[in-house]
Amino acid sequence: MTITHAEIKTLDLLEALPIAALLLDDQLTVQGTNQAFRAVWGLDENWLTQCPTYRSVLERLRDHRRLPEQPDFTAYADHMLTRLLALESPQQETLHLPSGAIIVCTATPLPAGLLLTFQDTSEKVSAARYLNEERSTHQSLLDQLEEGLAVFGAHGRLRYHNPAFQDIWTLTPDFGADEPSLAQFLDATRIHLPVHSSWPETRDRLAGKLLGRTAYTVRLHLNDGRALDAANLPLPDGGTVLAYRDCTAASNAQSELQSKAETAVEESRLKSHFMAMLSHEMRTPLTSLS
Repeated sequence: MTITHAEIKTLDLLEALPIAALLLDDQLTVQGTNQAFRAVWGLDENWLTQCPTYRSVLERLRDHRRLPEQPDFTAYADHMLTRLLALESPQQETLHLPSGAIIVCTATPLPAGLLLTFQDTSEKVSAARYLNEERSTHQSLLDQLEEGLAVFGAHGRLRYHNPAFQDIWTLTPDFGADEPSLAQFLDATRIHLPVHSSWPETRDRLAGKLLGRTAYTVRLHLNDGRALDAANLPLPDGGTVLAYRDCTAASNAQSELQSKAETAVEESRLKSHFMAMLSHEMRTPLTSLS
């Protein structure tokens, strides 16, 4: 069989593709493959250069258990071939192989045939699954914390919060469903904040400070008598973590100790003043007698 210059150019282009590729003519006969295709499917190059039919390719892959298990392979192959022959626009399907590999196949109609490309997404899917599992584990741990945590993105909208955050600020159960802004969060918690000046100006100032790139901590004394230790931690991606811990008991204990200390100082002062007065009264009569 003589290969034309145009066919050589087509095969060169096929070989240059970064993903596994198979070229079929309008009768679904193999016209060319690249090294990536042969590596993905473990097919012999010499056999493929004999231009087998795509049905033969499927049968060989079936024999080597490199296709999804099918109760009726003949019906499966007939359906696939019929679909490819009638293809008018690109279509994609995901193949879950017995080996555990996940292959995404894209069929693209050409003027005189079809181009099939195959991409092994096993590592990508595994990485995504691992990342989701890690996120789920981290979220479970965060959900168990007593501290209220909220993550606001660089766009100023709520991306995550744990139940403690919801409880501390007595937010509605659906708060966060539509990714509220930091300003909306402040509006929802205004009832707890000891704000006496113009609220819009105060809210904008607080929002700017919370989304700022400087970390800080502060103790908040709320209108209902609670005290919160609050902190904000800027994130590298431009977002911010807000953390709140109810420290009412510790704050009350500290206030009580401070009150006792002030009382002790006052008692000491009064005692000193009394002793000074007493000493003066005792000295005065003696002075008169002399």
